[in-house]
Amino acid sequence: MKKILLVLSLISLSLMAFYYLNADHEDMIEEDVKSPIEKSVPSAKTETVKTIPVPSKAVVSDNSVDAKSFEKYIDAVEEDWNKNIDDLFLEEAETAQHFIAEYKKLKNGYEAERERRYEKFHRMMEEKHGPNYSYSPSVDEEMYNEKLVKAYELSLSKIIGVEKMRKYMQVKDNFNRKLEDTAKNSKDGSDSFLLIEF
Repeated sequence: MKKILLVLSLISLSLMAFYYLNADHEDMIEEDVKSPIEKSVPSAKTETVKTIPVPSKAVVSDNSVDAKSFEKYIDAVEEDWNKNIDDLFLEEAETAQHFIAEYKKLKNGYEAERERRYEKFHRMMEEKHGPNYSYSPSVDEEMYNEKLVKAYELSLSKIIGVEKMRKYMQVKDNFNRKLEDTAKNSKDGSDSFLLIEF
């Protein structure tokens, strides 16, 4: 379990670093902001989905990471997620490009804010325990991240509206469920996967 958490943390950090280095930096976080959007139950409609290759067990063994395999997996997840977002926002042609641009701006801000938070935490832990400390997310960190996601969801809902936000939440939930199912059903026994948080 620790290995999986470590691998997922490494993947998240590398995604955040990529976005952080390639994004405009905006401070968009508001503390204690509650999103007016309630997660609705995803629709039961079936759709054709692209299978995303799950990294093999060899990727997770001995705390080493096969960079090519993870890069391919991350690229496939990002490409599929971006296609889902484009499909969602392209339903209404006159506002589509604006919504996509605003979402990507918010996504980059979220990734940058999260990266700054993790960097600060890891520096503190290295000072306290040395460079080889073992890490697992605390309840406080998970609560902070949940607040961060809610703040960015609130910002997005103000831009795209409540109805489109409900559709976004359904798309995100279905996409994450697909990632989880793909990992659980992989023939190589690997059960690690990424989740889209925002």
